[in-house]
Amino acid sequence: MFEPDPADAFVVFGDQDSGCLSFGVRAAGRRWFVKQARTPQARVSLTRALGLHAAVRHPGIVRPELVRDGTDGPTLIYPWCDGTVLNHATVHGSDRAGLAGFQRLPVTEARAALAVISTPTWPSAPPATSRSTCTTVLSSTTSTRTGCG
Repeated sequence: MFEPDPADAFVVFGDQDSGCLSFGVRAAGRRWFVKQARTPQARVSLTRALGLHAAVRHPGIVRPELVRDGTDGPTLIYPWCDGTVLNHATVHGSDRAGLAGFQRLPVTEARAALAVISTPTWPSAPPATSRSTCTTVLSSTTSTRTGCG
């Protein structure tokens, strides 16, 4: 498909508290969200995220379409989802402007978004490997999508 390169990014999410470098690129006529580990803990987290994606199918969780294995650990490549990150956590602190915007939505819109993410996906409890770094995005249509990795 393509080899994601942060030098080609249209946006870079640096200084992430997850230890990952995340960025958006255009390739193959589409936009993609790329998440690469930069620390040992991030490598473990992205590996766990792959277990989550293998075990869970949910309309509110964006799945990677491509995974690249490398010496630095897995690189997860997701389809780009337009929207606003609800809690942009960095090593410098959190920007919760997206969450504040979500909290100002009309109740019916907020409930509709929450209904999507609160739909049960596991028969009883999530698998032990499901702990990962997840990013929740409020899209321009007020639906909520979560990307884990």
